[in-house]
Amino acid sequence: MPQGEKRIKYLLAAAFAAACIPGSAWPAKAQVAAPGSLYEFGDSFQDKGYVCGNYGTPLGACTNYRNIPMQLGLISSYRFVPGNDFAVGSTASGPGNLTGMPLLYPYPDYPLGTYPHMFGQIAEFQALGRAIGPDDLVTISYAGNDLRYGLPAGGGANLAYSVASYLTADVGNLIALGGRNFVLFGAMPLDRQAVAGHSLAYYYGVADSDVHEYYTTLNAALPASLAPFESTSVHLRILDINTVTDHVLDDPARYGFIPGDCLDVAGCPSAPLADQNQYAFYRGHPSDSFALLIAKYIQNLLNSAYQVPAQADLAQLSARSFNSSLMARLNGEHVGLAEASGEGAPRPAESRWSFFLGGNYAAGTVKDRANANGMDWHQGDGTAGAEYRPDPNLRLGLAIGYVRPVSKLSDDMGTVALNSFQIAGYASFSYPHWFADAVLSRALNRYELSRPGVIDTLSASPDGASFVACTQGGYLFGPAALRVGPVAGFSYARVSVEPYSESGDIVLAQAVGRQRSNTLTGRAGAQARAPGINIWGRKLTAFVNVTAERDLLAGARVITTTGLDPASAVPVYTPVANALETYGRLAGGIEVKLSDRFTLGLNGEGTFARQGGNRHGADGMLRFSF
Repeated sequence: MPQGEKRIKYLLAAAFAAACIPGSAWPAKAQVAAPGSLYEFGDSFQDKGYVCGNYGTPLGACTNYRNIPMQLGLISSYRFVPGNDFAVGSTASGPGNLTGMPLLYPYPDYPLGTYPHMFGQIAEFQALGRAIGPDDLVTISYAGNDLRYGLPAGGGANLAYSVASYLTADVGNLIALGGRNFVLFGAMPLDRQAVAGHSLAYYYGVADSDVHEYYTTLNAALPASLAPFESTSVHLRILDINTVTDHVLDDPARYGFIPGDCLDVAGCPSAPLADQNQYAFYRGHPSDSFALLIAKYIQNLLNSAYQVPAQADLAQLSARSFNSSLMARLNGEHVGLAEASGEGAPRPAESRWSFFLGGNYAAGTVKDRANANGMDWHQGDGTAGAEYRPDPNLRLGLAIGYVRPVSKLSDDMGTVALNSFQIAGYASFSYPHWFADAVLSRALNRYELSRPGVIDTLSASPDGASFVACTQGGYLFGPAALRVGPVAGFSYARVSVEPYSESGDIVLAQAVGRQRSNTLTGRAGAQARAPGINIWGRKLTAFVNVTAERDLLAGARVITTTGLDPASAVPVYTPVANALETYGRLAGGIEVKLSDRFTLGLNGEGTFARQGGNRHGADGMLRFSF
C-alpha cells in the first residue's frame, strides 16, 4: 500500500472513532438527593401508636393501615423510623390552643398529667438529646385540631394568625435542632369531610363560615411567616392537602376512589385491604390508599426543583455542539489551505468566496448530580453559511443554523426540548505551521418542558438565550506530508432561561425564577494533519485532535421555585453546580475535493473519561467556492 494511503487509513480510523466513542461508566451512581430519615411532628395524620394506638389498627395508625409518613418512607429516599415519630393525635400547633383539652394516651417519657402539643413534642425531642441531620426530612401536620378547642375573640381569622405564629416558632425550634428540609401539610376541609353522617366541623361545634375564614387566613399568612427561614441550606415546602381533598371529594373517580368513608360503609372495616382502599377516607383520616396519594404529592414537591437545571444544561450542550461543528470545519480548512498555499503563496482569486451547507448530529448523557436530575439527550441541526477571504491566510465567516435538542430526564422525571435558532461569526488565520480561530455565536431558544405530576402532566414554554465564545490555536511541526504539534483553546458559554410558570395541577405547579449559567472550559493537546493525499482517485485531507479538557467554571447557580398555589407559595432556593472535571476529547475529520469548486467534509468528535457524562457527534458539510 502506498505510504499516503497508509497515513490516510490511520487518520480515517481515528476520525471515525471520534464520532463513535461511547460514554465512560460512572464509577458510582451519583444521587440527586442524599438518603436520610423522616422525623414527624404534629397530629393524627402522622401519629403511630400514641393516641392512634387506641384504635387497634394493624400498624397503630389512625387509619386502616399505613399513614402518610409510612407511605412516604416506601416511595422516597427518606426512611420511616418509628422511633422518629413524635406526632400525637389531637395535637394543636401551640399551647395557646389547648384550653379544655382532655388528657389522652400518655406520651413516652413525657410528664404525666400534661399533653404533648407540638411545642411539647419538640421539647421532648430535645430533652432526649435528639438531633436532625442535614439530609433528613421533617414533616409537620397541623391546623385541623386547633379548631377543636374553641375560637378566640375575632373568630377564625384571629385563630389562623395564632396558628401561623405557633408554626413559625415550631419550625424555628426544629431548625435550631438541625432541621434543614421540611414539608408542612394542613388538615382536610372540616366542613366537607363527613364521619357518621356529619361533617367534622359539626362535631367540633364550628360553623362552616368560621372554617372557611380560618383556612383562608391561615393559607395566606403561613407562607409569608415561613419565607424568612428559606435559604440555600434550609428548604421549606407546604402541601395544600385542603385543596387535594377538595379535588378528591369533587371527583373521586379521577383519583381512583369511590365516595364515602370506609368506617361508615357496612362490612368495609372488616373487608380486605384492597376493598377498604377503594375509599379515600377511614375514620375521617386519609385511608391507606389516599395516604399513598398524598405521599406522592409530597415526593413530587421534593423533586420539583431537581428537574429545572437540565434546561440550562441542554441549551449549553446544544450551543457548544453548534460551535464545535464550526471549529471542526475550520480545522479541516486549515489542512487544505496549508496544502494549497504552500509557504504563503497567494490564494487564487476565484476562491475568495464560498458558501456551505451542513448538518450535525450529537448525543450524550448528563449524569445525576446533587440537586439536579441527569438526562439522555440528542440533537440534529442544519447550518448554512458564507465565507470571504480578504487575505490568502485569513477567513471570515457567518453561519446560521436551526438546532433541535431533545432530552429525557433520569428516573422518568420529565422531558426538556427546545427550538434553537443560532447565528455565528468567526475569523480564522491559517499558515502552513500555525493557525488561530475564534467563533462567537448567539442563540434564541424556545423551550418545551414537561414533567409528571400525580394525576396529570405539568408543562411550560419559557424563552431563553445562549452565547458561546470559542478560541483555538496551534503550531505544527514536520514536513507538509504529516505535521504534528500542540493545540490549545478555551470555550465560554453563558445560558439564560427566562422566568416561567407551569400549567397543570395547581397543588404542584410552580413558578421558576430566571436562570443564569456560566461555564468555561480550557483544553490542550496535540493535532496531527495530513494534507494533499491522493487516494481512490480523489484528493483528501485529514486531521486528528487529542486534547485534555478542564472545566474552569462550574456553572454554579441557585434555582428559585415558588408554588403557584397561594397556600404553598414559599420560595425554595436550590443550589446546583457542575463538577470541575478533567477529561479527554478526540476529534477528527476529512475533506474530499469533489471538483475545483465543490468540497465535501466529514467530522466527528467525542469526549471520554468524563464522570459527569460524555457526548459525541458527527457532521457533514458541502462547500461551493468561487
